[in-house]
Amino acid sequence: MVIQNIIEQLHRNILLETQYSDTSTNPTQLDEYEALLKIKIPQWYLSFLETFGYIQCIIGEGSSFFLFDINESKGYYQDHYDEKYDDLDFRIPIGTDLGDRALFYSERDGEPGIYVSYGIPDAEYFIFLAPNLENFLFNGIGLEKFAKM
Repeated sequence: MVIQNIIEQLHRNILLETQYSDTSTNPTQLDEYEALLKIKIPQWYLSFLETFGYIQCIIGEGSSFFLFDINESKGYYQDHYDEKYDDLDFRIPIGTDLGDRALFYSERDGEPGIYVSYGIPDAEYFIFLAPNLENFLFNGIGLEKFAKM
């Protein structure tokens, strides 16, 4: 997908503020991160990362979040998980509001999607937002819920 097409297709309540990083994904970095996660990162997420990198997304009038690039995601994972929370199912940190909310791609009770958690990343506090990042960013599914939290 061409960058301009992605920007034009974003939900009307999302504004991409800034791109902070090189968007290229080093195959070695990716292999190391997937080994750490013990999963294969979904292609839709890799495509998004390779297009945008680490960016700020502003939702309407006052709520915002940052979407991680591979390095930021790996750093967040190592800081907050990395065998500390083995009881959590499959999860990939995908962003934060730089406060106490974090966005994850996870599969909870057989329902894959984008989840938000508060504070300590405890599975008990994962709240479902959208079936995937595309629905969250382009169709606005879960945006209002996230903005009101």
